[in-house]
Amino acid sequence: MTKRCGLLAPVLTNWVSLYRLWEAGTAYGAVVAQSRNADLAAWMAEHRMSAGELAGAVNQAVGELTGRPGATSERTVFRWLSGENRWPQERQRRALERVTGLSATALGFIPRGRQESVAPVSEKDVEVRRRRFCSVATSVLRQ
Repeated sequence: MTKRCGLLAPVLTNWVSLYRLWEAGTAYGAVVAQSRNADLAAWMAEHRMSAGELAGAVNQAVGELTGRPGATSERTVFRWLSGENRWPQERQRRALERVTGLSATALGFIPRGRQESVAPVSEKDVEVRRRRFCSVATSVLRQ
């Protein structure tokens, strides 16, 4: 029994550390706060709409667009707000745009595959990396 408790100690220590960081509002908590969808939250606040009400409106719009009832839940809206889901499914996006009158990007969603912080790589950078790789590989082979 003591071995099992010993194995859980590192796991519990990590959870306690994460909780303390979150509670202090630093590191982990700050990262989570940065990824939240503030634009969608602002639209919801401006129109005094709860997550459940938005989910219902989106489901109704999905039904009008596709002829089938939507399956957007309150939890899905919370995932959009938290930034956990940064680009909704196509039918949900179209329904959101219909309900709000705004594009998905204007609502703070980021299309999949777009990495805004990554700069494009130039041909010169590729050539420098190739030369560096060849020189390192050659020196390793000589040894």
